[in-house]
Amino acid sequence: MSIAVAGRRVVPAVALSLVLPLVACAPSGSAGAVGVLEMLNASIADMDRDRFDEALDQSIPQSTRDMWWSNLAQLSEVDFAGTVDGWRVDWSLPGEQAAATHVVNLDIGCAGTSCRITRIEPVPSRPAPGWLVEPVDVTTVDGAVLIAGRGAIDVTAAAATATAAVDDSGMALLDTDSRAPMPVEVPATDSAYALVTGAPAAETRGLGALTRRTGDAVRVVVNPAHAEQWSPAQQAMLLTHEAVHWRLAGHGTPTGGNTWVSEGLAEWLALSRNADERASSQTRAVQACRDSGGAPALPADEDFRATDDADALRGAYALSWAAVSELVAESGPGAAGDLVELLWTTPAGQVDQVPDVLTRWCASNAP
Repeated sequence: MSIAVAGRRVVPAVALSLVLPLVACAPSGSAGAVGVLEMLNASIADMDRDRFDEALDQSIPQSTRDMWWSNLAQLSEVDFAGTVDGWRVDWSLPGEQAAATHVVNLDIGCAGTSCRITRIEPVPSRPAPGWLVEPVDVTTVDGAVLIAGRGAIDVTAAAATATAAVDDSGMALLDTDSRAPMPVEVPATDSAYALVTGAPAAETRGLGALTRRTGDAVRVVVNPAHAEQWSPAQQAMLLTHEAVHWRLAGHGTPTGGNTWVSEGLAEWLALSRNADERASSQTRAVQACRDSGGAPALPADEDFRATDDADALRGAYALSWAAVSELVAESGPGAAGDLVELLWTTPAGQVDQVPDVLTRWCASNAP
């Protein structure tokens, strides 16, 4: 999702090193406020810890300064800026070809022409930068770059497996000229995950991970509430699913009614890597065949939004997997990929092979 700029709350602070009290500055305020942001940006770009500390007011705890510095020093590019409505930060991971944009609550206090940053915090109910909310480590592996909270589950091997699976899919649709790494965010705690996604836990509790756009960057975010329960095979399966979404992000959202195409393609590739999960999805799809007299309907878009009903969500994924699996079985990965690309912009009812695709799958798999 794209992020709009939010307002900011001003909290005056007193700089212990200054005689005069600091006066809060607006984003479009004094030259001193602009200068301290330039100092902050330059200190990060030049890896100059002394200038970084000079940009921050002494009221910010040393432990917070240390965490920010350690986290920011691992990133590729960082740019803080003021807008007419608030403050934003653009940042990217090593190898990433686009920057994420986050709105932050940032206060600058000035005494005369001398200004210092007195606060940087997440904006409530807006996605927050992972580096702002917890200590992180940035790791690069074949095909992926990960920013993980300290103590988070290690999914580096699964991320490398996932991007390799997408590259080897046999579908031109999933083969891009870019070899930029897939960015993966792995918050260590539920509270950090809620801040990074900007969403209440209830809205994402059924999701093992999600792929989302923040600014120009598209990243996979792993849900720590589920991550600890996964085997290595399940990690690889889940991240392969998300890698498909990440690779297709440039195509936008499928036309209304065709979310099943995107989810079905992701499931088709992911479940090919995990026989147990594939068998579980097949069992669900077979049951849907029997419950519907051999002709289940394609899942509706809203079926994939039922993240508080895990059983219903699994049923929607199973049927989307069955539909795409049938298309691949009938025409092969290459031609099926072309058909999926057509379905991205064309209603299913207008494509001959699609309206009864689940009926055909049921005839072959649930006689």
